[in-house]
Amino acid sequence: MRRIAPGAFALAALTACGGARGEAFSPLFPDNRDGDVEAVLGRLAAARAPDEQPVAVGVTAPPHRLFAVDLERGTTLFDVDLASPPVSAPHVAGDYVVLHEARGVVVRRLPDGAETAVVEDEAMHLAGAGGEGRLAVLALTTGGGVSAQARLVLVDEDGVRWVRRVGYALGAPTVAGGMVFAPWATQNVSVLDARGPEIARVRFEDAVVGHAQRLGEEVFLGQRGLFRFDARIGAGRRDTTTHLEPTTRELPGTPSLLVDPYRPAPSPESAVHRVRLAWRPESRGADAMGLSDDSLYVVYYRMAFALDPATDAARWAVVLPHDAVGVEAQAGGVFVADEDGTLRFLDARDGRERWTGQVPGGGEGTVPLAVRFRPGAFRPGDAAGEAPSTVTQLVEAARMSDARLVPARILAVHLLGELAGDRVSEALIGLCGDREGPRQLRAEACTALAAHGSGPAPVRAALDTRASFLEDRGAPPVGPLAAAAAAMELRDVVPDLLAHLEDPATEIGDLPALVTALDTLDARAARDAFADFLRLYHAADPDAPMVEALGLASESLARASPRRARELTEAIVADPFTAPQTQDRLLPVLEELRARGEEAPAPDAPPPPDVSPPEEELPLHVTAAMVERVLEPAYAQLTECLRRAPQTQARLVIVLEGDGTVFLVDVDPERFQGCVERVVRRYTFPANRRGAREQVRLTIRR
Repeated sequence: MRRIAPGAFALAALTACGGARGEAFSPLFPDNRDGDVEAVLGRLAAARAPDEQPVAVGVTAPPHRLFAVDLERGTTLFDVDLASPPVSAPHVAGDYVVLHEARGVVVRRLPDGAETAVVEDEAMHLAGAGGEGRLAVLALTTGGGVSAQARLVLVDEDGVRWVRRVGYALGAPTVAGGMVFAPWATQNVSVLDARGPEIARVRFEDAVVGHAQRLGEEVFLGQRGLFRFDARIGAGRRDTTTHLEPTTRELPGTPSLLVDPYRPAPSPESAVHRVRLAWRPESRGADAMGLSDDSLYVVYYRMAFALDPATDAARWAVVLPHDAVGVEAQAGGVFVADEDGTLRFLDARDGRERWTGQVPGGGEGTVPLAVRFRPGAFRPGDAAGEAPSTVTQLVEAARMSDARLVPARILAVHLLGELAGDRVSEALIGLCGDREGPRQLRAEACTALAAHGSGPAPVRAALDTRASFLEDRGAPPVGPLAAAAAAMELRDVVPDLLAHLEDPATEIGDLPALVTALDTLDARAARDAFADFLRLYHAADPDAPMVEALGLASESLARASPRRARELTEAIVADPFTAPQTQDRLLPVLEELRARGEEAPAPDAPPPPDVSPPEEELPLHVTAAMVERVLEPAYAQLTECLRRAPQTQARLVIVLEGDGTVFLVDVDPERFQGCVERVVRRYTFPANRRGAREQVRLTIRR
């Protein structure tokens, strides 16, 4: 084992140089040269991919240990006590395990854990390490910026072979075909011969690159997206290279596609090891790539999801017995390690367990903090039996009681709401009506129920239910149920909706959606009920939902029976007992009626011409940023809604139709509902390519 002190680096760096062309990381080295890229690809093609041993390596809670397990044989390769606490998670690099400890970066032999080299860190963090057989490379770096410093270290069986000092931040490197691939300064990747000189460089114009990874005979680069190192890589742009950027919704814990190596490495105790994305890139022809099994895996503590990277739809959801501390995708599924020391492989198709293993001492008090997998060619066999349906899995995930898992439970509700059928409606109704559950989860379930367009039988049954004090039965979630009924065009439930409008047990917050649904399904049948509602409640306490419901009822009555609406609205506005907020809400309706006189409403105007962009230009999903841009002219009005309240912010959930029109607005706190919803509903937002309903969450602040 060789220990390298700081003073030895200058000599090592000088002896590794090989003339002008070998001045690695020099600003004068040419980038994106086709000939250089072709030479690198030729060497990759000629090199035989190593037969990598399938392993899992990890560090444990105090007393700290480092272990390595052969996945295929189920045997322990080594299990050693650490002389100093671990600073990072371990890396598998060729025939070595690289771990940043308090005493430096320690390189150990994978077969037996014997130390090969110790590299002093000089107050830098370990950005990453990779290897091929007997060659391993590691990068130590400070943060980015003009004063960044870094060292690239190549290790072989005799210890440190050479060191490169770099005046830029380094990313996570790897070795392939006897060459070192080293990302640096966020946009560059240098390819160095194992003897030291730089032989090719790629520079990206519109993408961040922080990782180089070898899989089989190919090399992939990436950070927020993935690039294949092929003949097109020299273009240096996302639109002209073989590039993949999976579609992702807002995910619990907001995990990144790849951990940012330009920032300090997460400690073994970091939540980064418990909140992760996992994926495995694969080539699909000369100019295309995708993810293995078309699956993007999301792990959040005790929950694991498989999502379709193109549509974001759920494939499966699994509740784990313990928190995950490591995850790695493999063809056919995903490896997961938990803090109980269990290693498992979950099937890509349905999440069933296909294989399990144990870390040394697992289940007997050993608590792994962070585990890394290198599956190699190991693919466990098929699982026995049948898996529960995706709906059943998502319902189980949504109903978990662990308070830490609320963000993942909310994701399960989102994914559930995108599925069809009575079982989905039944589950959403139950979650929405669960007054003992977390408020956020209930709100999300109610929003998903309101936007749900299938599964009418449970909606009909729930709307047929009435609150009963004697039977200790509360009212169902009438507002979301009414919105769902309107989305499904269930005109036969209008009598039930009218009964709930007249029922004092119906929650005030449900009234706007209830009135809207009645107006949508059968406004004429609701005329008498709306008139009675206005007479009964115009002098009620001016809660925002009540005021908005009165306004919506008045507007519906004005369309269905304008003369009657004018007479009634004038009387209500003139009534001294009418709440001022209600008067303000009804005045625009009255002014419009006065402007029309007593004539019947004009026939509907023809729809405006379709000026939406061609389908191929529409986004797959409407993002919060798109909605914020549309609402930008209304920010002054939105913040005015909050001006006289002690709260300084409000959270919005906006449900959009596929054409960009507003289907539902939910505001928290509810006191801002009426004011904020009126502003938002004036706008039409971008359509989406799928023509599907979707929801966007925003926060407004004053």
